[in-house]
Order: sequence, then structure tokens, then C-alpha cells
Amino acid sequence: MTQEIVLSREQVRMIDRLAVERFGIPSIVLMENAGRSCADILLSLGVCPSGPVCICCGKGNNGGDGFVMARHLAAAGVPVEILVFFDEDQLSEDAAFNFRILNQMEGPIHRLTIPDDLLQLRRHFTHASWIVDALLGTGFQGTLREPYNTIAREMNDSGRPILSIDLPSGLDCDLGTVEKVAVRATATATLVAAKPGFRSRVGQKHCGQIHIGSIGIPQNLITSVHPVGDFQESP
Repeated sequence: MTQEIVLSREQVRMIDRLAVERFGIPSIVLMENAGRSCADILLSLGVCPSGPVCICCGKGNNGGDGFVMARHLAAAGVPVEILVFFDEDQLSEDAAFNFRILNQMEGPIHRLTIPDDLLQLRRHFTHASWIVDALLGTGFQGTLREPYNTIAREMNDSGRPILSIDLPSGLDCDLGTVEKVAVRATATATLVAAKPGFRSRVGQKHCGQIHIGSIGIPQNLITSVHPVGDFQESP
């Protein structure tokens, strides 16, 4: 039996807020640490040089983590392709900041509209060594809407290994349930701590291998929000 900290959706939000307010860690630094940690996890899993890592980014902070990850993978010599499905003015503030950095680096950013660019999406997936799911984070609840619904289905049908950032898009962080469709990840790079939804049978099926990534949160802050407890499989 492994001892792990398990944090709910609200606890994750509280930790992020306290990190900024109590410790003065800017949110943009937390995003930088998250993206770098996810890049390190993917590199540890092994990246085939025959194809690029295809990073699918949503408009929130999960997408921002994906932008940072892309930059660190590129710095490590790994070819990347960044797929975005929204205009820059729809991105969260920190995500937009990191998107602009990638633009300045002239990174391979592809703006796709779904379903119009569905064939192009499939072509990117066909040639990818890995697909990264940076679409939605712990705040997601309910049913995947378009374009996320279609993107998740195409990821699952691609036959390529998938790394989800924080949790597979479409999986409820707390309940471990899926309505209609969710990404079925090969591995999940979850940040700070495991989530309650990982313990359900559905959660285990969709998360694959779970790797915990650090974002530089002081350990005493994490344990003050939730003490260490048993992380056990549940029905």
C-alpha cells in the first residue's frame, strides 16, 4: 500500500491561491514549473525521434502548461507541434503570456478549427510520436463539449501514446466518472498530488500510468491543506 497525498478540486484551487497569496509565488511561475515538470516526465518515458510530440492545448491554464511544456521539449531537442483551437484573446492570462513566447520563438503552432480541420488534425496525430492532452484541467465537470469532444475521440482513435497533463480531459477530478467520452491516456502527469477520481475503475482505465509532477509548492502548504493518507484503489 502506497502512502500518497490525494487532493480534491477545491483543495488544488486552495493550494494555488495560498501559494500566490501567502508565499508570493506568481501564478506564471507555477505554470512554468508545471510545464517543465510535464516535459521531464515525458522525456523519462522515452520520446521516439521518428515523429514530433503533438501538444493539443485548450484555452485555460492546462493549455498554458502545454505551451510551457512545448518550449522545454524544444529546448531539449525534441521536435514539437502545438495545436490550438482558440484565438489568442480567448486564452487565460498566463496561457496567453506563454503562447506569445512560443510565437516569438517561431514555434510550429497550428491553429485548427473543428470540424473544418478534422483531416488536418488526423494527419498531425498520425505522424506524432506522442500526443499530449493539455485541453482541460481539474476544473472540468460534466460532459465534454465541442471542440473537446471531437479532439478527445480523435486522440483515442489515433493509436498513438497519449500523455495527459494533470488528468485526462473528460474525467471528473473528484468523482472519477466520464460522461460520454474522455481521453484514454497512456500516462498522466498530474501536478502536486493524485486526485480522488484516479481511484475509481473508470479513472484507472483512463489515466494509465500516474506520475506526480512538482510545481514548486512548499510541502508544508500541501500537508496543511490535506494530511497524508492512504491512496487506495476503490471500485
